[in-house]
Amino acid sequence: MKKVIFAAILSMPLLSVAQPVTVTLPEKVEVVSVVPRYVTRIVQICTPYQVVKNSPNVNILGTIVGGLLGNQIGGGSGRTAATAVGAVIGSQVGTNNGSKIVEEMRCEDQYEQIQQGDTVTFRYKGRYVTQVFE
Repeated sequence: MKKVIFAAILSMPLLSVAQPVTVTLPEKVEVVSVVPRYVTRIVQICTPYQVVKNSPNVNILGTIVGGLLGNQIGGGSGRTAATAVGAVIGSQVGTNNGSKIVEEMRCEDQYEQIQQGDTVTFRYKGRYVTQVFE
């Protein structure tokens, strides 16, 4: 009895190896064309630049104060000239003191084309198939 069981155990692997295995090989696939696929993307490019900002209120205030101070000097027609000169000088002082440099950004959109995958056409089983690969 022991000999029969031992023989049965030894023959089991042989039976499983001897069974036929079917393997299906794919048919030939022929690549007909590969075309790069491009997409357009927008890139924003920003560059800083400096701008001189003038405050009109400071300029007007400088003109008024300069005119008032010029009016205090001299008399007669000299007073009128002193008022005009004081107004001009006050305007210049107001412009110089009311100006400040501000940094601003100037941005513009640029379009660029980048490759994003391929469109592949191939022949399989006599038919043409087109596939997009990203």
